[in-house]
Amino acid sequence: MARTLFKIFILLVFFVTSTPLFAQTDKALDHFVKAENLFNSKQFTKAIDEYTLAIKYDSTQEKYFLRKAKCQVALKQFNNAIDTFLEGLSVFPDNGVMNFQIANLYLRKDYLDDAIYYFDKAFKFNETEKIKVVAKNQIIMILFKQEKYDHVRSHINDVLAVAPNNYLALYYSAKLYNMNEEFPKAVDDIHKALEYVKSNNKSHLARFYYELGYAYYNLEEYDKLEGIIEKANYGSYRKLVLKFTPEYKYWIALCYYEIYDFEKSTDLLYTALKQDQSNLKVHELQIKIAEVTSDKTEQIQKAHHMIDNLDDDQMKVKTYQDVATWQLGSEHYEDAIKSCNETLAIDEYNYIVKYTKAVALFKLNRTKESMEVLKELVDYNGLDVKTKSKYYFTLGIVAMKEKEYDLALHSFKSAKLDKTYKVAADEVISYLKSKEDSI
Repeated sequence: MARTLFKIFILLVFFVTSTPLFAQTDKALDHFVKAENLFNSKQFTKAIDEYTLAIKYDSTQEKYFLRKAKCQVALKQFNNAIDTFLEGLSVFPDNGVMNFQIANLYLRKDYLDDAIYYFDKAFKFNETEKIKVVAKNQIIMILFKQEKYDHVRSHINDVLAVAPNNYLALYYSAKLYNMNEEFPKAVDDIHKALEYVKSNNKSHLARFYYELGYAYYNLEEYDKLEGIIEKANYGSYRKLVLKFTPEYKYWIALCYYEIYDFEKSTDLLYTALKQDQSNLKVHELQIKIAEVTSDKTEQIQKAHHMIDNLDDDQMKVKTYQDVATWQLGSEHYEDAIKSCNETLAIDEYNYIVKYTKAVALFKLNRTKESMEVLKELVDYNGLDVKTKSKYYFTLGIVAMKEKEYDLALHSFKSAKLDKTYKVAADEVISYLKSKEDSI
């Protein structure tokens, strides 16, 4: 009898306590149905109010949070949607969809660290391969944007463990290998990526072929480059693939030849010839360097003897000018400065001689003096574009050595006016911009 009474008591308690819960659930469901009808008629603001009430009466339904947030996104109330997902995730931390959606919202608002955190959760808690792959690929792209390259490889491995043929992950894998100078691995991964990429759009494929070309170029497998360059030569990659060509090296070498940096010019020409032994312009520039740097002792002695017997100032200026140039090419920098000073004593505005003096001063590491002369030269009126570009480029080189980077950047930009200096100036500008944080 006692046991029977106890069972009746338990049933009564269950009935009394569960009845309000059922009522709460029913209320929640009523508000959810109303919300759904409002959502379908695109009355999103009113729908949000009903979803809020549904959640109030029953917070155990994941779909209530998801639908409410969907309304808020439709109204572009992104912060409110984030708050809704955070509330939902406090109840359902393992919900893969919520983690994925909030990650996308944080990405949209450029809260990148938060986006990474929730994309990682989305990868962990989603069973769908597509969402897992998208989540990790988003992390990879964010980390590249943040230049946190040391953190990327593990996420690439996660994608490829789930989807070994994912061309986007393979692309970033190859890119990372190239950055780390692991060029054979980069070649392997890009070849795999190209097997799986579905697009036939040439501009879309350009980035894949650029990475492949970059690897072949650094492996000095130049015979494989020609077809690759053609396929990568689209959009923003046009300028980049130009760097793989011997013509690019020639133009930079010519620029440094013009400013008497024969060592750098010679190194560039050597690299160009490794790619194309038959390049006539490269051979011609090598010959010019050999001529300029050859021993001019006998010519200089004869010129000095001539100067001693000259009465015409113009002839003296011309002869001193030649002597200074020969001395500069022969690396007799102190003598070159003396000859320049002799010339300038007669013709103080001779810009050709002043430039020779500026270069000789730079070669002697008297950079501040060199810079002052070059600053004066770039302000000369009446100079042709090529000459002025030459002076600006040289000023940029000197300013870099003096760590006056703003002046250097301005000078290189000004040097781009002439095509002889444009390629080399762009190269140095890219270098300066890549080092902005460290210089």
